[in-house]
Amino acid sequence: MRCAAVSDLPRSTRRKVHDYLVGVAPAVLPYMDSVWSLLDQKRREGRRILFEGAQGALLDVDHGTYPYVTSSNTVAAQASTGSGVGPGAIGYVLGICKAYTTRVGEGPFPTEQKNEIGRTLGDAAGNSGSSPAGRAVAAGSTPCWSARPSAPAASTASRSPSSTSSTL
Repeated sequence: MRCAAVSDLPRSTRRKVHDYLVGVAPAVLPYMDSVWSLLDQKRREGRRILFEGAQGALLDVDHGTYPYVTSSNTVAAQASTGSGVGPGAIGYVLGICKAYTTRVGEGPFPTEQKNEIGRTLGDAAGNSGSSPAGRAVAAGSTPCWSARPSAPAASTASRSPSSTSSTL
């Protein structure tokens, strides 16, 4: 499927899009900034910056369990790429692993609970049966082994060749 360029749209549609954007501009523009510059300024002032990510490393498009991945990078290094803050400025990464997992879409899910436990986990996670896109949400316990590949991809510490494995 090809996305239409603005110039490919009928003139009346272009006018509607223009008018809509002009109408919302006063509400949106006060929140617009050059994010990389703002974050760099705050970092140089000594302010602490917290980046939060969702999804796990196994869903990362480059490091995950392809083809059952999302369309983007989910590992800690993406905080640098996505924000414009250089990787040398990130001093600490804290990974948190939930005791339960929810999943939308295809792929292996060996700990999925297709029962009341799964429904309870999904409800507790705020995923009561379907995603915003209307797809079913599966829930189950998080297998401990799934955290192992996340540690090296998330680390900011220098590692010598003899210390590349992590113990979880």
